Amino acid sequence: SGDKKTESKEEVHESAAAGKEENPEYAAAGKEVSETAAGNGKAHEAEASGDDEVLEFEASGIDFSEASVSDTESGENHSTNKAADTKSILAILRERKTVDVDQGILYCGMDEDFFIEIVREYIEAYDSKKKVLDTALENENWHEFRISVHALKSTSKTIGATELTEKAFKFEKAAENEDAAFIKENYQSFINEYTALKNTLAEITG
Repeated sequence: SGDKKTESKEEVHESAAAGKEENPEYAAAGKEVSETAAGNGKAHEAEASGDDEVLEFEASGIDFSEASVSDTESGENHSTNKAADTKSILAILRERKTVDVDQGILYCGMDEDFFIEIVREYIEAYDSKKKVLDTALENENWHEFRISVHALKSTSKTIGATELTEKAFKFEKAAENEDAAFIKENYQSFINEYTALKNTLAEITG
């Protein structure tokens, strides 16, 4: 099941990268998916190793059946709670229309849990992305600004933040044309919207 999960998530980023415009940010996202999948693979290996250890102890006459059942029940309860948490978050996102949830889930291979993971990564990346944009603007480094705002456009599109995606695209084009007047005039409102989105997502996802 780990292999199927890996293939599904890699296909998500491949299909998204084949959209209307070039989107190198998905390459980074693809790497993150691979690392996530690798982590899942290690977890399965650990579980398998644990099963072998139980068999070895049983062979030596030590009964670990109760502990084994307890661990299984704990794992099942965790999975149930996680699923309930995901459904609750998605319901609030849809109700408040914070992002286009269905589009985001589509980009995440119809995997709701993975979508929530990507949203949380989007929140965590806020400080570093804003700092790069602020610095590029201050130094009027339009090449760096274009690269950074392009990355923000891509990740915003991945989570279904349609309005911010469209605005980021305008800033990307402005930076490409070194339209300093447009960028300086509209940057603060753009960043305010980005900040508000991040704060709302953080509030909802916890």
